[in-house]
Amino acid sequence: MLHLETGSGGLLEHRLLNELLPELDGFAEVQVLDEIRHDGAAFPIHSLSAGSKDPQAPLLLLTGGVHGLERIGSHVILAFFQHLARMALWSESIHHLLSQIRIAALPVINPVGMSLRRRSNGAGVDLMRNAPVESHGSAWRLWSGQTITPRLPWFRGQPEAMEKESSLLCDFVRRERQGRSFTLALDLHSGFGSKDSLWYPYSHRLSPPANLAEYSALARLLDKSPLLSIYDFEPQTRHYQISGDLWDLLLLEAEASGDEQRFLPLTLELGSWLWLRKHPSSILSSEGPFNPLIRHRYERILRRHGVLLLLLAEACASHRRWLPAEGQRATYQSEARNRWYGP
Repeated sequence: MLHLETGSGGLLEHRLLNELLPELDGFAEVQVLDEIRHDGAAFPIHSLSAGSKDPQAPLLLLTGGVHGLERIGSHVILAFFQHLARMALWSESIHHLLSQIRIAALPVINPVGMSLRRRSNGAGVDLMRNAPVESHGSAWRLWSGQTITPRLPWFRGQPEAMEKESSLLCDFVRRERQGRSFTLALDLHSGFGSKDSLWYPYSHRLSPPANLAEYSALARLLDKSPLLSIYDFEPQTRHYQISGDLWDLLLLEAEASGDEQRFLPLTLELGSWLWLRKHPSSILSSEGPFNPLIRHRYERILRRHGVLLLLLAEACASHRRWLPAEGQRATYQSEARNRWYGP
């Protein structure tokens, strides 16, 4: 059952990572990027990386724990690294895959929020509303991001001077993907909907991103896999618009540099409403609406989304085989507009 470590042991997620270190030794590199200080305590932010050392190798980038209450995403990432490390002890196919790609992760971006059992960071800022990107509509809604007070939810802080956690995430993505042939990023969240969803930017405006054809091609891959039919692949704006999305910022930067076709950020939104329907008493816990509190369901979620992460790793390694050629992009764009935006 998900819980916080009591006493001096710190966060459960940090303890899980420490327990994984012997298995990751020789397989993955674990670094402390920086630390967040709050009330006299220091909370480290770790990065994990494995696979090819080639600076041009395609990259699968995983992030979790942006919202402190949404812990399950961090656990999915740690379980995936453990799975790969154990498979690498004997599997030739895993060795071959990892010789072709790099996998990098920030499993716990908001450790202070996790410690405090709240969505925001220690300053009360919702990190996924913290970028200097303004919504083109629906900005009046509270959940779109507000700058009134941290006492209300979805507080954006000062986007022109981003929070340390937000800056660390963005700098990590920029540094890791620099010079690479292709980057597929997945940010793991929970707490919305009754079905698991894969969302792509933009969340700040209704019009599609410039690399819509590439998202359409990725959707085709998922459509062809019966094991992945559990996901709704769609633009985030089908559900809501927000200001300050970190991935919108990073994709806009890629578009400005003409590099957007090689960068596909996604959000995995785990549909926790289904867990609540099956276990209504979970709503009495602050973490229950965002995390599976029943052991067998928790273990099932770690397994089922590991399949997705492995497919995304394969997609990175084979990106040249499924990304649309320049002459095909108009066809893919038209298909995507009909699928997601109407004729």
